[in-house]
Amino acid sequence: MDQKQIEDALGDSDFSFSDESADDSDGDPLFQLSESGDESSGDESLPVQLNVDNDNIPSNWYPVTGNYQKYFIFENDCPLPIEMLANTEPYDYFKLFLTDDILNCMVLETNRNADECLKSIRLSRSSRFHSWEPIVLEDMTKFIGLLLWMGVVKYPNIADYWSKAERYENSVAPKIMSRNKFFFFFQTLRAEQNYITSVH
Repeated sequence: MDQKQIEDALGDSDFSFSDESADDSDGDPLFQLSESGDESSGDESLPVQLNVDNDNIPSNWYPVTGNYQKYFIFENDCPLPIEMLANTEPYDYFKLFLTDDILNCMVLETNRNADECLKSIRLSRSSRFHSWEPIVLEDMTKFIGLLLWMGVVKYPNIADYWSKAERYENSVAPKIMSRNKFFFFFQTLRAEQNYITSVH
């Protein structure tokens, strides 16, 4: 069809397409237009009736505008658990959620999991896992910081962050942690005790 035929077809209400097998009916039993409205009126703001017997679902749907949004009143009666100074850094707010207690738990369980992994597999003499040492809180902080940075600076593959290729070269990842340590860290990271683990 050319542009003129399309315009004529849209303007002619009696026009029928040649493909009669297409189902253009409103046969969905859950979705019925309100019978109180006239389809030919052109008023697109009419509410849509849902034929569902569920008290939790509203019976009318409206166009998505600011008029029908549910507003929550913020009464400012939930202060932070500690008083924050005026010169507080974003990292200080982050530490309210990921406390040292949580990080120390992650350190403990990651070390436990790494130890279980190393005991459960037979390492070759040249295996990079021989150089693994138990991590400390500083290692966990660096690892999480590196993950957050990777979420901002996106490379096609994780290994590319340590690539020496000019297009991927950066001074962040290699200085924070070696690639081998990062990958083993990534495989063994745990926040709770895990009884079934495997390293590939």
